[in-house]
Amino acid sequence: VDTERGVAFLTDSGRPGLVVLDTVGGSSRRVLDGHASTTAEDITLTIEGQPWLRDGVTPKIHSDGSALTPDRSELFFQALTGRTLYRLPTKVLRDSTLPEKRIDQSVKRVLVGGACDGMAFDASGALYLSSIEENAVHRVSMAGQRELVARDRNHAAVIGWVIGNEPGLSGEAAATTEVATDYWRPLFDLTRD
Repeated sequence: VDTERGVAFLTDSGRPGLVVLDTVGGSSRRVLDGHASTTAEDITLTIEGQPWLRDGVTPKIHSDGSALTPDRSELFFQALTGRTLYRLPTKVLRDSTLPEKRIDQSVKRVLVGGACDGMAFDASGALYLSSIEENAVHRVSMAGQRELVARDRNHAAVIGWVIGNEPGLSGEAAATTEVATDYWRPLFDLTRD
C-alpha cells in the first residue's frame, strides 16, 4: 500500500494478474492479466520433503507474495507455485493511460530462487523472502544477491509478513490488533464495495 499516493497493489493468486486499487476513489483495474510473471510456473513444490499435491495434482497458485521497496518506487512479486521473482516500477502501474503492452515490457526478472509466499523489505532496501520449501528466510540485496538468513526445520515456512511491511507499523505497534485493524480497515472496506 502506498498511502502517500493513495494506491494499493494486490496480487491475484486464483487468476494470474495484479490489481491496482485507487484507495481514495475506490476504482480498480487489472494489469498483467495472464502474463508470465503473474502465472504459476510448471513445477511441483516440495514441502517437508514431500511433493505438494492436492488430490494428486500440483496446485497452480499464481501471483501471491509481493512487497514494495521502502521508497515505494518498485513492486516485487512472485507466484507461489514458482521460483522466479519479478519487479515492476510502480509509476508504470499508477499510470492508467499506459497500454498493457508497455506494462508487460516493464516487468523485469530479479532472480530465480526458491518458492516464496511472504516477503518484506527492510529500511535499507534488502528484501527478505520466506522459503516455503526450505523452512528458511533469505535476504536479497538490491544487486540481486540471495543469501540464507535463517533456517529452522522445526517450524513451517514463514508467511504473511504484511503488517511488518507497512509504514509506521513496527515493534509493538505491528503486533497490536487494534493498530493493525485501524490501518487496514479503509482498504478492507474499499475491497468489499
